[in-house]
Amino acid sequence: MGFTGVVISDDLDAAQVKQDILPASGHLVLTAGCTLVRTVTAAVLPAMIDPVLTLAKQDAAFAERVDAAVRTALLAKAARGLLG
Repeated sequence: MGFTGVVISDDLDAAQVKQDILPASGHLVLTAGCTLVRTVTAAVLPAMIDPVLTLAKQDAAFAERVDAAVRTALLAKAARGLLG
């Protein structure tokens, strides 16, 4: 589709989202093309981060996708003067 902007997930710990996607499925959201995986519940962060780190160690293509997402997010923040 050619979209190069930032794509942000819904809150993965929100009640409606949890019906279909567990907070621990952050890696699936990144694989689907999201740039940022969002939650407002700090307690679920380890459950979101650990699968991403594990898969990135096992799958070079996924690690590249994560790196690209980080780069996209940082470039968007820099373009708006949000990086100090």
